[in-house]
Amino acid sequence: MRNNLLSFIAAFLSVAAFAQQNRSYEQPEREFINLSQSNSRVPSDTIRNYNQSAGFTFFTVENNGGYLCGVNTFEDKAKAQKYLLSEAPLSGNPIAVEEVIIWFGGKKVNSANPDQSIIKVNVYACNGVGAVGGTVSQPINVNTAPNTVLGSADLSIANADTGAFLNDGGNIVQFSSPVYCSGDFAVGVNFTSLLPGDSIGIVSTIDGGIIFEDLSWEQWENNKWYTINFAWDIQVDMIIWPIVDAVSSVGRTLNGLTLLQNFPNPASNNLNINFSLEKATKKLDLFIFDSTGKLVSQEKINSNGVGQISHVVNTESLSNGTYFYTITTDFTKIGSKFQVIK
Repeated sequence: MRNNLLSFIAAFLSVAAFAQQNRSYEQPEREFINLSQSNSRVPSDTIRNYNQSAGFTFFTVENNGGYLCGVNTFEDKAKAQKYLLSEAPLSGNPIAVEEVIIWFGGKKVNSANPDQSIIKVNVYACNGVGAVGGTVSQPINVNTAPNTVLGSADLSIANADTGAFLNDGGNIVQFSSPVYCSGDFAVGVNFTSLLPGDSIGIVSTIDGGIIFEDLSWEQWENNKWYTINFAWDIQVDMIIWPIVDAVSSVGRTLNGLTLLQNFPNPASNNLNINFSLEKATKKLDLFIFDSTGKLVSQEKINSNGVGQISHVVNTESLSNGTYFYTITTDFTKIGSKFQVIK
């Protein structure tokens, strides 16, 4: 069994506690530092599911063993924070993840080319097998672990900010296009593209500073996913906050772009996507994603200027199901969903 000694250091007091992970190892020590949220930059459309009365902490492993919520000597490949689409404030409505706030507490850079040492920021569909209890040889599995990568963005370790305050260590990572999620999802960090010698760790809540249990996950060197509670016997939420937009409703206007009713919906052969522009734009593109967030079509929309525009999409090649679309201009982007039934 992998037994870990956690050392909690807060103010001038130190309390020791034990946690277990189902892998053999020498006993590492964890350092616990209370971090402040003051002067934090938190957009109003950011999802945060931690207990807001709880403090923040940063776990490190003794003997330069790395970070519990990051790169460590156990060669964990990824960490991910899960979000329940069925719970408030999402309440079951599909959303688009546009950016992510990640709070890194510390990093070590030893490679010669830190600009080429890459942290992969992923949005996952929670449709995989993962362990929430039991043992490594006889795990208690669920089918709601992070699995399919819906979208990804890169952050070099050279550009990753770290700090004891969110406004110092908070990183906003933007996806090239919105990542649509129609079910429970997770946002996480994959470390396998970091160069040897580089490591980084994510800030988390204190042990027990959560609302829902078992939403923090890690991917081991065997490519399997385990909850952090299973691995370390602590309940924490990592400070990985998605910045989201609800799938837009008809009549919504963003910076001069107004979404109008698409029809017919459901579509069989063709779909008319309607919108209006208040100002001219050189870029006018349409992106269509399936229900897993995969990009299935990208088209240029022809327009002579401002006013109401109707663009016809051929849906004959699309299978039955729900799809999401995004209209992108020079100054904004907006989207909605439609169904294909044949």
